[in-house]
Amino acid sequence: MAKDIDNSAAQPTFDFEEVQQTRSKPPTADTQQTQPRRRSSGKPNVATTPKPSAERGALAPGPNGQSGLDRQLLVNIPQACRMLCLSRTTLYELMWRGELPPIHIGRSVRFAVVQLESFVTDRITHNS
Repeated sequence: MAKDIDNSAAQPTFDFEEVQQTRSKPPTADTQQTQPRRRSSGKPNVATTPKPSAERGALAPGPNGQSGLDRQLLVNIPQACRMLCLSRTTLYELMWRGELPPIHIGRSVRFAVVQLESFVTDRITHNS
């Protein structure tokens, strides 16, 4: 008296072969997902930023042949440490003793590259 219930309609069927076939196919332009675009940092891209032309008034070329417009005039403390091969503490000591005068722009501390170069040449002539 028990009725046979057809459960095949209630449960979905799953075809493993179909899943494996779709996984093995290479992605096409229709199925290929694109990566989301990254946000811009707001900083200009150095590679695409146009450089000023030399006709607008060039500064004197640097010692390594760079034109004055391409040459960096000011450097921050980590850059000055790398340029002079000094630790940050030693650079601060030179600054406090008045041997390397800093340039303050707002809260930023910078050093003129010309002053760093003259500091090195003065040390070379004093030690010779």
